Amino acid sequence: MGFMFCPNCGMLKSNCICGYFNKTDKNKDHKIDKEVKADSPQKVFIPNRKYSNRLKSNKEKIIPKIIPPQSSNFQEKILSEILDSVKEGYKFIVLEANHKNSDTVVQLANNFESSIILTANEKSQMRYNRKYQLRKNFNIHLTNQIKFLDDFENIEKSNILIIDDAHRLDENIINLFSYTIDLSNYNKLINNFKCKVKDLPEKDYTLWIDFINYLSLDDEKIKRVVKCIKENPKNWICSYDDSYYYNRLSFYPLNIGNLANEYYFSKSKTCILISSSILDFELFATELGLDSSQIKFIHYNLPVNSDKNKIYARKTVNMQNNNLSLLIPLIKNILERHNTEKGLILTNHRRYSEEIMGEIKSQRLLTYSDSKYYKQFKKFSESFNSVMVTDFLEDGIEFPYNQCKFQIIVKQHSYPNNERSKYKEKRCNWYSYKQIINLMEPLQRPITSEHDYCTTYILDEGILKSITKDIIHNNFIPNYIIDLIVDLDMENSRFVSDNIKKQFGVYYLFDYDKYKRHENKKIWAYKDYNKEIPNIHKEEFNYFTTKLMEAISELSNLIIDVKFNKLALVSVPSSTVERDNLATVKESINIIEKWYNEGKARSEFNCKKEIINCGNLLKRVIDVDTSHKNKRVSYIQHINSIAHEKNNILNEDDVAFIILDDVSTRGTIMNVCEDILINNGVKKENIYKFALFKTVW
Repeated sequence: MGFMFCPNCGMLKSNCICGYFNKTDKNKDHKIDKEVKADSPQKVFIPNRKYSNRLKSNKEKIIPKIIPPQSSNFQEKILSEILDSVKEGYKFIVLEANHKNSDTVVQLANNFESSIILTANEKSQMRYNRKYQLRKNFNIHLTNQIKFLDDFENIEKSNILIIDDAHRLDENIINLFSYTIDLSNYNKLINNFKCKVKDLPEKDYTLWIDFINYLSLDDEKIKRVVKCIKENPKNWICSYDDSYYYNRLSFYPLNIGNLANEYYFSKSKTCILISSSILDFELFATELGLDSSQIKFIHYNLPVNSDKNKIYARKTVNMQNNNLSLLIPLIKNILERHNTEKGLILTNHRRYSEEIMGEIKSQRLLTYSDSKYYKQFKKFSESFNSVMVTDFLEDGIEFPYNQCKFQIIVKQHSYPNNERSKYKEKRCNWYSYKQIINLMEPLQRPITSEHDYCTTYILDEGILKSITKDIIHNNFIPNYIIDLIVDLDMENSRFVSDNIKKQFGVYYLFDYDKYKRHENKKIWAYKDYNKEIPNIHKEEFNYFTTKLMEAISELSNLIIDVKFNKLALVSVPSSTVERDNLATVKESINIIEKWYNEGKARSEFNCKKEIINCGNLLKRVIDVDTSHKNKRVSYIQHINSIAHEKNNILNEDDVAFIILDDVSTRGTIMNVCEDILINNGVKKENIYKFALFKTVW
């Protein structure tokens, strides 16, 4: 194999300046090639060169003593396309690639006499210095997106500005140019101001500045904010928050394009913005105020093995209700399943991390404070099967060579839903976009090469809701991530036949809008059918049972695999023991069994498979709340309150099990029933889930 960089000048082969690749001495080429291959791939050094405000000239001959980072064919394509785009004169080059972007950043910077690299934060900057020893490289100025503003006046213009983790640039700019006043520190003083503080958001900007001056606020940040407000007051919003936890006044810039251009992009002729989570180029460019005519968008997907990389998404617990204790048994089970592998447990708050450490007393578990950050990560990387429990992993952290083989996402970080977010969301789906970026970062972090693999477990119901909403409405999540998701059918109301649709793994016939119950009286009336009093809602019950039989026949003929000769009809248990004993679905299954025995199922509904009544296979033994009262029951509460009968049919390979419900909201109870069947010998491929009505989101 040839190599990408010239061993003499350190440039890309196509940009070689010393003439090495024009030589015809093949024996010498072969000799040097062997020497380069012998170098360790883990040590990365960058040659030192002097600053210049232009691309390297072909006339210059600079012979470094050491070579740049090694590169794959995948990276070579990216680098070549970016360098071609620079030559074409693009002001902005935006790269989205789900691979080791830090290597690409350093290789790019090494191709210019002067370059600036901005990382997302200080810790990312320190990792760059540790990995690439950039302190020894005088042609590269390394800093981070936050500190760059402090050093702005002292930083000279450069050929290239490279911004890594560019999806965080807008957030960092907003933080740098926003200001929040904790009013609890000024309780006595604010009472004497000429208007009430809560009314300030509706007042003229001059009154905002009067209030700031009244409090004698004069730090550098507030001076910057006041200056920007005066220059463009219509671009600013004032927000008052008097909630249970806070009493504060905040100032936010609405659009940050001018700020990004003045304080970042003005420092170079060409800006290269790199991230694995751009997701939507148009939204990204609009937020940073980029001129689309000056942008070259480049997108590369690293090949990801969908057989080895899995994302298990199940409706378990809604963490908005702080139900971490219900997840502890699941976390223990997953840790045991991966007892010989290293992994991560990701939370969004320190208290959750501490609770997990306290409840699961295991020497495998590591956590850290800022002072022990590098020490703990070094211990993790050198261990056999350690698990890092953390409420925050900075962007840019990588786990190459399968250093993270599994991760558990307990709760994801949410983007602040402040007044600025609400303002932006009204004009586009901006907040949803930022939420999905926060999810994509952990999902992509362990997969940095085509050889990496990781199993991810999503335990928070709220994350599944975000994924579902995105697939139905926005499609920000990349297809290669969707392809990795297991147990959550992502098809958006896809029509399987003329009647049957499928959504989130559940087949169904009709949409049901819970806010229009008066238009759907039949849906609820059949539930009141009483076989002891035949005239009470008999028509509605017959309607329901007939539709159910039609659906079962259609499932049998068009969807269920031909290898199955029998259909076992399983009723989802009702929420209480009393209701379960009188469940209408079970009574419908009894009628359908009778129709089969009479030959009516075949003659009138064309159902050719044997029908087996398993209506009582699963029973509710402990009452739980009902979703009809808008009370969500967790996966664990369901599974602990349902018992099953022992039945030889569970081990028969030629039986298809149809789990039946009347109205399904999110399928949680169906997932529980499916798992109970699987745990008792039924193969997953033998199970189908069906509801007559699917609640409209």
